[in-house]
Amino acid sequence: MSKWSIFQTVLLIMLAGYFYLLETSSTKINDASSAGSFTAINSVYSLLLFIGVVIVCFYLLLFFQQKKNSKFLHSPIWKKMPLLAILSGVVSLFLFILIDISIDLYSLVQNYRIYLYVFISYFLFLVYIFIFSLLSNFIMNDQPKEKTLHFSPWAALGIFIAVFMVF
Repeated sequence: MSKWSIFQTVLLIMLAGYFYLLETSSTKINDASSAGSFTAINSVYSLLLFIGVVIVCFYLLLFFQQKKNSKFLHSPIWKKMPLLAILSGVVSLFLFILIDISIDLYSLVQNYRIYLYVFISYFLFLVYIFIFSLLSNFIMNDQPKEKTLHFSPWAALGIFIAVFMVF
């Protein structure tokens, strides 16, 4: 096992720890709320922090993978990745809705918010891969792939911040 694989494993364990920390701290915050309503993440700033942490983790996972295999970013699959990310997102959204219809997802997420964090992280991963592949294939195609990889988390975070400012 290479040191990059160990870094990836440690990063995933840290992300799981972050989810657990959110789970335990969110319970305390929600118990203290006067309205008594369920909120997974209590403010826009907390949500942006969550998105930032998750996006940076995905960037580091790809960065460590590139360090393990220098041909990773030069694979021909990256040319098809925007379409694959969209198709995966549509199928995943359909399955998510189907799961919500078949079981009481609201009560499950209310009792175990960690599932919500995993679902959100999965969709953030798809969005991040989509943004990275668009940057890599169309916008920064004359730049080295590694430079595009370093720029992609900032582009993703900028897009999320812009969306939150508009809405």
